[in-house]
Amino acid sequence: MVKNKILFVAYSGPFPPNDGKRQRTFALLKALQERYFIDYVVVDHKADFEAAQRSYLTDSVKFYFIASEQTWFNRIQKKIGFQFIKNTAVSLFIDNLIKANSYDFVFTRYIPPVMNIPEGVRIIADIDDDFSEVYSSRINKAANWFKKMRLCEIYWINLIPYQRMLRRLALSIYVKKERRSHATIILPNLPFQLSNGSQNVFKTCLDLKILFVGKLSYEPNLKGILWFLKQVWPNLINAIPNVYLTIISSTEVADLEFVDLIKNYPQVDLKINVADLVDVYQQHAIVIAPVFQGGGSSIKIAEALIMGRPVITTTFGGRGFEYVEHKNYLTSIDDPGQFKTCILSLLDDVESLEKNQKNIYLWAQAQYSFDKWKEVLLSALKDIAAGQSRG
Repeated sequence: MVKNKILFVAYSGPFPPNDGKRQRTFALLKALQERYFIDYVVVDHKADFEAAQRSYLTDSVKFYFIASEQTWFNRIQKKIGFQFIKNTAVSLFIDNLIKANSYDFVFTRYIPPVMNIPEGVRIIADIDDDFSEVYSSRINKAANWFKKMRLCEIYWINLIPYQRMLRRLALSIYVKKERRSHATIILPNLPFQLSNGSQNVFKTCLDLKILFVGKLSYEPNLKGILWFLKQVWPNLINAIPNVYLTIISSTEVADLEFVDLIKNYPQVDLKINVADLVDVYQQHAIVIAPVFQGGGSSIKIAEALIMGRPVITTTFGGRGFEYVEHKNYLTSIDDPGQFKTCILSLLDDVESLEKNQKNIYLWAQAQYSFDKWKEVLLSALKDIAAGQSRG
């Protein structure tokens, strides 16, 4: 098969794939390179560019790096709250690449790179985090009126530029259903890190051990686990004194409230950037995913399911996983008391827990297929190239 060429633009690279963002980027890159030669531009994050050059050795992908030009006007725009800012240096770099190559299209990871792509170019964007959804959730969960008003201000000054960028797209890719009128496809988040089959052998665990996995430098994850530790955990350990909680983060935790809080609980174990995540899942009976704000959908929920673990999340955290909830593999609860009761119910019925773990594992192995996921993407791109649209 003759490969055509595309340009891939992102503000981060695919390495190391130790968080949801990079895991999805890595999966997109692996899927796209089956049909295309790829020029991948990393904007601003030089460490990501260098990691990609070291780790991703293939003739199908060539990496480039460009640093944004930081002018006084750009800095003022950022202080005001503009999030979608065209950068002269980045725009010129991309424009020169497009003029020197015959790209089928430009693929962007998230929406911001679209600002720097010249008019008249076919653009396909992996939206992932919808801007309106992210800011609506942040506004709803704002701690005070001052913060709420500031978030509203940022939302309104960025909404029109965001909508303009959406209208420029030949195809938008979302992780779950969105109310959009332009051409879209749904590519849900898969447990990319664990879905290669051979390494995630199923093991039952009936111990009184709960697992939380999430990068704690990401505010929605941090706020979620703080809610659990303050609102649920004290009552839970009163009911089950020998219950244990493991918290896994791919980054160090700088939040002083969190650090001080876990010092009070010897049953809470914080681990940073573990080497073998499969082994960690196999040593825990259930997984929690308390999330109240953000965008997209949680890779960590899919990850827990493919390991055969029931998940307790919040209503917001369960977005995009409605197809799972009716199977009782995932439960969405916002009330702290009910959250605790659900954990107790799962851990108390050992026979049901063992059966449920096995059923979840078997279901998830069939549900989360990277080959099917890849085919949806490549088929949509083929249609776009043929001048068709998918909605």
